This record gives sequence, structure tokens and C-alpha cells, in this order.
Amino acid sequence: MSDRYTPTLFEGEPLPATSPRLDPALQPNGGSSDAERGQSPTSAIPVPSDNAGDGLRNCVFVARDYSEGNTPAFSTELPPPLHGRISQQVFENTIRSINEIFRRAETLTSQLVLRNCMSCMTGYLMDFCLENPYEQHMRRLSTFVLQEDETVYRPLNLRLVDPLERGLRCVEIRLARDFRD
Repeated sequence: MSDRYTPTLFEGEPLPATSPRLDPALQPNGGSSDAERGQSPTSAIPVPSDNAGDGLRNCVFVARDYSEGNTPAFSTELPPPLHGRISQQVFENTIRSINEIFRRAETLTSQLVLRNCMSCMTGYLMDFCLENPYEQHMRRLSTFVLQEDETVYRPLNLRLVDPLERGLRCVEIRLARDFRD
């Protein structure tokens, strides 16, 4: 029977054959153990290397700052791995700009209240016609991060990753010698 269900980590990417969560009956090798195949139990688990451009060892994460509540904001303190790679002022300007976009997105205005009332009265059909103001701010954030990455960070062999890609948990800055994407 070739139509067996194969669990996936991400869309279209099957779990490694050595995964302990994968039912042995569904493994392509018919359920033989790692020792029988001459492999270590972790041989299929990718481990980031120092020379990999996107390895976790080459990433710096700027943590969320909860000092002013739950509004997404990030720490403006320069992480130690970035000392000497980027100036404190440039880093602070980037993070403050990102924080300002989030502050504006979270600000309650009379226009936003009126829009939400109109949306409710139309049975939220208005949301199909007009873009949500928060989504507009998030689009501005993505545009800003992309522009900042291309003009400031790429020439320094760094890559600024959109916080939306990390679930607003952190700002990721990747370190590398050369980016080809």
C-alpha cells in the first residue's frame, strides 16, 4: 500500500527516518533500527555548523523588551556579538524605528474605534474591502526592515530578519561572510 500517511515538520518536508516520533511501520526501511543500519540515533538530525551561512551559531537575537507592557518592543542594547560589526547608533536607530512602528500600530485612535464600529455594523464584510490599519503598519514594518537590511546591514555582511517571521518574539540578525540570496 503506497498511500501511507507520512508526518511532516513543515509543508512537504517529511520527518527524518530516525525520528523517535515516526512510527517504525511507516519508515521507508521497514522499521529496522538505526543500529541495524550502522547509523547513530542522531545522524539524520541537522546540526548547524560554524561555516553555514544560516546556522544558528551565526545568528544574534535581540530580545523583546516588556518594560512598557505587552506592546511589541525590542531592546536597544547592542548584543556582544555585534560589537565591532555595527555602530551602537545605527543599531539603536534601527530598533527604535521598529519599536515606533509597533507603537503606532498599537495606538488606539478615534478613527480606529469608528472603523471597528463600522466593521461590526456591516457584519465584518467591510474587512473584505478595506485593509486593517494594523496590517498596514505591519506592511510598513516589513518594507522598513527590507530597506534597512539592503542599505545598512547587507554591506556589513549582516542580515536583518523581519520580526514577523519570528512571531514578534525577537529581531534576528544573521552574521555571515557573504550572502548570495
